[in-house]
Amino acid sequence: MAWNDFLIGKEEDFYEFVEKIKPDDKIGIITHTDLDGIASVVFLEKILESKSIKVKRIKFLDFKKDMFDESCNFFKSEGINKIFFTDMNADNSDFEGFEKLRKNFKIFLIDHHPANLNLKWNKNVLKSKSTDCSAWVLYNLAKKYLDVSEFDELVCATMISEWSFNDSENMKFLEEKYPKIGKNIDGSESKKLSDKIGASIIYFKDMRKVYSLIKKKSFGEMDEAYEKIEHEIQKSIKKYNNEAKFYPEKNLHFAYFNSKYNFSSFLMTIISKQDYNKTYILSSDRDNRILKINSRNQSGNVDLDLLMKKGIEGLKNATAGGHRKAAGATIMKEDLNKFIENILK
Repeated sequence: MAWNDFLIGKEEDFYEFVEKIKPDDKIGIITHTDLDGIASVVFLEKILESKSIKVKRIKFLDFKKDMFDESCNFFKSEGINKIFFTDMNADNSDFEGFEKLRKNFKIFLIDHHPANLNLKWNKNVLKSKSTDCSAWVLYNLAKKYLDVSEFDELVCATMISEWSFNDSENMKFLEEKYPKIGKNIDGSESKKLSDKIGASIIYFKDMRKVYSLIKKKSFGEMDEAYEKIEHEIQKSIKKYNNEAKFYPEKNLHFAYFNSKYNFSSFLMTIISKQDYNKTYILSSDRDNRILKINSRNQSGNVDLDLLMKKGIEGLKNATAGGHRKAAGATIMKEDLNKFIENILK
């Protein structure tokens, strides 16, 4: 499949939405707190700048229950009337909040997470397959407006972070830019940049700072952050391997512990490479009441999007979703045993 073989929508929908933006429109963007989310905004902003359109506000959001609660009032107070969503899994993570935003603003959604079956709205939606990350889609959409070659380095790093190389067409693109990448993805410059940006997101805890560094291509300023996070990652890998409980009936490892840094998603991606056929799950504190859960299975023989949703069945104030090979959830601390019971059924 080509990048524009969308599961929902077509590229002309995006171009039409952009062309209809008026000088007095106020534009907002809601995006995810990872490399794909940041890179998506970089490319989207460049597209809009080519049309002399300025973005008034950007909100970086992590997945959680009712994550759009504050966004509606915030954007209204800013006079914003049109919002782009990138890489947000908006129709799954907070469907009710997303529907509320749709009623109050003109919205365009660009995403590569599985579509919510309750989403009865195909207008102004681009849903790509899982391996076509949001940044990859916007990189290609940008070709209509500008020379995208200056963003090759960033889009390749993002595609590595999202495992887009699992698609043969995407791998061809990566090999066009870096001919030797297929022989050693983990040792590639794209992987190194992906890890460096990921570490900076964790270390600085300031999305706007990382976003600014990426826009300026000031990647050297991320070196210290990478070294410190890499040290903590290696300690946590040993801790996970020592403490995770193995459930042979599900070929599943599960552990609960906290680290100095919030890098559970990053950690799970690394650990899951130990055995592609096993499922790895880590639960850690989001705050005093909420647990964040990350899961990985690189073989795809378990649909983790469905497994996480199964895990939160019957739980209050819980949310779950993601991709087949990588998904997450948030639950109340008191419900951890019930969550484990659900996923082992």
